[in-house]
Amino acid sequence: MNNESLNILGLDLGTSSIGWCLIEPTKIIDAGVRIFPEGMDRTRGEKSLNQDRRIARSIRRQGYRRARRKETLKYLLINFSLLPSDEIELEKLFHSTNPYMLRSLALNKKLEPYQLGRAIYHLGQRRGYLSNRKTGDEKDGKVTQSITEIEQAMEKGGFKTLGEYLNNLDPHEQRIRGRYTSRKMYENEFEYI
Repeated sequence: MNNESLNILGLDLGTSSIGWCLIEPTKIIDAGVRIFPEGMDRTRGEKSLNQDRRIARSIRRQGYRRARRKETLKYLLINFSLLPSDEIELEKLFHSTNPYMLRSLALNKKLEPYQLGRAIYHLGQRRGYLSNRKTGDEKDGKVTQSITEIEQAMEKGGFKTLGEYLNNLDPHEQRIRGRYTSRKMYENEFEYI
């Protein structure tokens, strides 16, 4: 094969362009450049253009997983006769009982099956914080500080579980929901119940 008849294609790959040139051994046949949009939005800092889509997709997945977990738990509790299978009766149970009170009562007294199912379902709805980060960040510090404060208040008040502590709060003076809690608190309470 004769090397003088070979054409050579030269490429210059950049972050937002590709330059090319096709040459014969004695002359340039053609050359050009293709410029495409950069994958970063420089007006908002070093932010990827797909970052908003990725965050929205993550939120959708998280919501879907939460709904799937709740439905799975509900059907398991129905199958074990711990929740009523009738939707109207189930809604009535959910709206007429205070799950924090049931969680507190379950520590010292045997509950009726539907009451126990309601308490377990409530535990399943609130999973608590479990960090999956290798290193702590600012949010981890705020969360762990809040968890420590709740643990100290539980110890000071002599409460065995988170449900017992939250049941004893006055909802008119302090918010019950919207607190940072740890996954371990829910696991311990489940074991107690």
